[in-house]
Amino acid sequence: MVSDDQDGARAESYSDQTRWATPTAITDVATSATTALLDLQSAITVAAAASENAAAAIPP
Repeated sequence: MVSDDQDGARAESYSDQTRWATPTAITDVATSATTALLDLQSAITVAAAASENAAAAIPP
């Protein structure tokens, strides 16, 4: 919750500063990162297979 302090400046409460560091939020970020890495791994695997196929298609 944002409130005005005595000099008129806006200050965030402790709960606002820490709400993004909840265990659920951390788990969500970790899950998203893991999914992204697995997608990257799949893309690299596909690219490697395509590269091998292209190399095999080049006549000796």
